[in-house]
Amino acid sequence: MSSTATMITNSPADTLNWQTERIRTGDYEMVGFIWKVVLEASRGAAVPQLQVSRTLGTCMEWYGYENYKGKNYLPRVAQTKDRSSLLLLDPIKRVDGSVGLPDIPDPTWQPKPPTDEELQTVVPLQQARMIQQHLYEEDAQHNPIGRARGQLKGTRFLVFGPVVQILVRPLVGDKLIDEGWILQCGVNPATGKHMEMLIHQDTGQAHFYEGKFQIYRPG
Repeated sequence: MSSTATMITNSPADTLNWQTERIRTGDYEMVGFIWKVVLEASRGAAVPQLQVSRTLGTCMEWYGYENYKGKNYLPRVAQTKDRSSLLLLDPIKRVDGSVGLPDIPDPTWQPKPPTDEELQTVVPLQQARMIQQHLYEEDAQHNPIGRARGQLKGTRFLVFGPVVQILVRPLVGDKLIDEGWILQCGVNPATGKHMEMLIHQDTGQAHFYEGKFQIYRPG
């Protein structure tokens, strides 16, 4: 399954208002739930926690949100019926209601080797330490440790991108499909601009802006 879209070329405010109206009126087709958004660090995206990004790449993950205490908290993504735009139907918030991303296991964490005494009994289960996924923050040396690479002028929207891929758990009708789809993102040939993800710092309202996309169903 695939679709290609060319974003409308009005001002950012016009485009965001147009997307919001599509959501309000239900003028869209569901795609599914977002697992991960992969960003292209080589084009100026802030690279958080260098040791971590070397392992995971520069991305935004919703680890554990597919089934958190029996409920799905993954954000939903849709496309307009004319397939010209991706729509984020849910704000980017943590389960406590604050704007942000869930904590993820630290990929650099190493479990402690069991002691000789433990090897004679039962080795205790060790859990990886969790680390934050910052939207935007600076360390003590004013180096960015968040994923945002800027802010949309005159707004409270943080800019994340360019967006390379969006990994999705697909929803067909009202049924979750037990597979993963890839939304491959690229340049809008009409404007020469890459896709960006915008997140409002106060409300979590989010948009995919500009660019183009194709939906790939592996296999």
